[in-house]
Amino acid sequence: MSVAISPTAPGAPAPTTDGAIRVWDPVTCTATLTGHTKMLNSLAISPVGAWLANTGDDGTVWVWSVAEGSIAAVARADGLLAASAWGTINELVVGGRRGLYLFELLT
Repeated sequence: MSVAISPTAPGAPAPTTDGAIRVWDPVTCTATLTGHTKMLNSLAISPVGAWLANTGDDGTVWVWSVAEGSIAAVARADGLLAASAWGTINELVVGGRRGLYLFELLT
């Protein structure tokens, strides 16, 4: 599992083994984002801090709007997804058991 921080996004998101993301300020949990059905593996905040992407054992990648705390996109891949990284503001690279995937977030 990984955590993600950004100089422009508020709080620090951290994955949990129950598939949720908990967003922390220095002391308390300020939000819980749910959706995955299995353990989370990676978190990545977009370069400008607008999007939070996460991958999990359930083979899905979720993209959240940081400002609204709402789901912007969900995509399914074939098998476990273990890593994620933003290439540009709207391009997300995700790695899993079956290879690499490139997602483009259309806004």
